[in-house]
Amino acid sequence: MGETILPEFLSIVDDTTMKKLGNQDLLGYYQFDDEGVAAQRVVLVDHGVLKNFEMSRSPLEGFPHSNGHGRRQIGATPVSRQGNLIVESSKTVTNAQLRAKLIELVKQQGKPYGLLMMTSPEVSPLRAADSRKPSRCNRWLVYKVFADGARTNWSAAWTSSAHRSRR
Repeated sequence: MGETILPEFLSIVDDTTMKKLGNQDLLGYYQFDDEGVAAQRVVLVDHGVLKNFEMSRSPLEGFPHSNGHGRRQIGATPVSRQGNLIVESSKTVTNAQLRAKLIELVKQQGKPYGLLMMTSPEVSPLRAADSRKPSRCNRWLVYKVFADGARTNWSAAWTSSAHRSRR
C-alpha cells in the first residue's frame, strides 16, 4: 500500500454508485452489495499510487471493513469484486497520435507488427444461457499494424457482461 504501481498520469476508481458514464448505462451499478453493505466509490490507484482494495466483509490486515464490493455468483460465497472499474488518465492523446506511437514502438523494438484493439457496443446474436433476449456485448476487433502504417484484420471476439445482470 502506498507504492507506485502505475505511471503517475493514471488513476483507477471502482464506482458502483454510478448509473451512467456520459450517455452509456453501466452494468456495475448497485445500491447494496450481496452482503447488504452500501455501495461505495473506492479510489484504488491515485496518480499511480496504490491506495485501497475492493473489500467484502472478509477482512484483510489493515483493511478490517467492507467498502461495499462483496459480490457473489449464485450458490457461491461473496468475495470482493469490481462493479464499474474506471481508468482515468490526465495524459490524453487522439486516436491518430496513439496509432503513431504504436508504429513508433513497433519500429523501435524491431517487431514485425503491433496489435490494435478496438471495440464497439453491439447486440450479439449470442444469447445468455438463462435469457431469451440477445446479450449486450462488445465486439472486439484486433488488427495487425505494421511499421509502414498498413493494417490488416487479425481477429475478432465477443465479450459480455450478461452474468452481471443477474442480481
